[in-house]
Amino acid sequence: MAKVKALNVKALVRCCDPGRFSFSTTSELDGSSGIVGQERAEDAVRFGLGIQREGYNLFVLGSPGSGRESLVRAHLERLAKEKPIPPDLCYVHDFDNEHQPLLLTLPAGKGRKLKEDMKALIDDLRYGVSTAFERAEVQRKRLSIEQSFKEKPESKIEVLRNKAKKKNITIMETPMGLAIVPMKDGEMMPSDEFEKLPKRKRNQFDKHIEVVQQELQEILHEVPRWNRLRKEALEKLEEEVTLEAVEPFFEKLRKRYARYPRVIEYLRAVENDVVKHASEFIENDEDAHPMLAFAAQSAQQTTGHRFEVNVIVDHSDAETAPVVFESHPTHQNLMGRIEHMAQMGALTTSFHLIRAGALHRANGGYLVLDARRVLQQPQSWDSLKRALNSGKVSIESLGQALGLISAVSLEPEPLSLDVKLVLIGTRMLYYMLCHYDPDFHELFKVEVDFEDDMERTDESELEYAEVLAALVKKSELRSFDRKAIARIIDYGARLTGHAGKLTLHFRQIEDLMLEADYWARESRHNIVREADVDKALKQQEMRTDRIRKRMLDQIIRGTVVIDSEGEKVGQINALAVIQVGKTRFGRVSKISSQVWLG
Repeated sequence: MAKVKALNVKALVRCCDPGRFSFSTTSELDGSSGIVGQERAEDAVRFGLGIQREGYNLFVLGSPGSGRESLVRAHLERLAKEKPIPPDLCYVHDFDNEHQPLLLTLPAGKGRKLKEDMKALIDDLRYGVSTAFERAEVQRKRLSIEQSFKEKPESKIEVLRNKAKKKNITIMETPMGLAIVPMKDGEMMPSDEFEKLPKRKRNQFDKHIEVVQQELQEILHEVPRWNRLRKEALEKLEEEVTLEAVEPFFEKLRKRYARYPRVIEYLRAVENDVVKHASEFIENDEDAHPMLAFAAQSAQQTTGHRFEVNVIVDHSDAETAPVVFESHPTHQNLMGRIEHMAQMGALTTSFHLIRAGALHRANGGYLVLDARRVLQQPQSWDSLKRALNSGKVSIESLGQALGLISAVSLEPEPLSLDVKLVLIGTRMLYYMLCHYDPDFHELFKVEVDFEDDMERTDESELEYAEVLAALVKKSELRSFDRKAIARIIDYGARLTGHAGKLTLHFRQIEDLMLEADYWARESRHNIVREADVDKALKQQEMRTDRIRKRMLDQIIRGTVVIDSEGEKVGQINALAVIQVGKTRFGRVSKISSQVWLG
């Protein structure tokens, strides 16, 4: 039987020599690079962000704490400075279809300016239109139209009345309307006297009354037409006066936004609407009935409301293209939403209540999402894929997206999508999406695979020290001396379970450094020493050591019998590594075997 060679402890453990470091503390290091050992991932990120083709979105896969987000953020923030600032996004009222608000895109800062200009325009219109209609010339024209159409039926009735008088008949105005009655000696004939007339005379009166009645009916039938003509004449006057009053205001805006055809088209629509509804801009009479005054005031407020501009994305203060990290990717947070207001017991909405989603805010730039969180939210994944496939972002409620709500709502004009999407997730999640979702690979063609560890060499230990110095600066910790850094590097190798590797899961490393800084403060040290790192490690072990000690106590007390000396036939000791939560420890077990004849 071959003899098993004993394994020296030094063959399992490699200690970092702090004497090789040229620095005394991390304050002497640049610490500019917080990323190391991820050359493959960096190349993939540069490629994915550089190629501007459909479907070349990125999926960053790796373990949490491996620096996935930090690397992506660093590249995105650098590239965002090189890209142009995207336009502002504004929704306005569509005068042809009020349920489909129009989307206006304007250069950064112009959206807010348009909103201010339209708000000022509303005030100018109210003053300008009211003033125009108060002019004496306009009042005379209005009065002339009213008088001319009022005189037409009156003059015709007067002619008919004179004609009827010749036949001893008159047309009288009564509370019930016009009445045709016989006359005697220029006065209305009483009904009892009329009844005493001979039948021939009564029949003659009846025939004359019938003729006059027919002619009167013909005149009265013309009254609706004259009223319509009067209304049309007044409306024409209103349009002419209004157009003359508002044209200077709109001409000023058309010159200001002459470079933006859709804005010019929108301004024309606003002007046409103002001309059609000029009466809504005329200030109400303060002496009018309170209810009428309230109704007129409400109409004025509504009129101004529909001419306002809803700026859903404002890049006025932006210095770079947007880089958006959406931490709560619900359907509405991604695609936008339409809010509602309760009025008179009913829910109402308008284009003013349209709110942007992450895709709107990131348009023209970059959007970073956690893949697991997207998949956890109802409809988010399907809505995201639909937007990427169609190249458009449509704002709709979750109920509409699922086909559960048929109530009337708004259908805002979709946004043309121009965004580079980055999903961050685990390898298992990536492989499951590749296997189960046929659309996934066509939409996320760039795989960014992060390493879990790196080779441990003298050069890589120096690079590792630079990363640790960067973590010190980021978390605003006390400086670490080189012995403390060497101890942390050894801990980084310990996490990999390999003496020749260093972990790239810097979250655990950063946690250790935070705790070491705490113990240095408790010990009143100006810098973090090796002893502070050791104490942090011991305290970590102490806080999670209850189960390991209970198992060890069973062996010491003899509850679990483990022989550690000599040998026995059919028995051998073994060591199993158990992980409970974040704690891993070894557990001694006995393996025994029995053999007998069959």
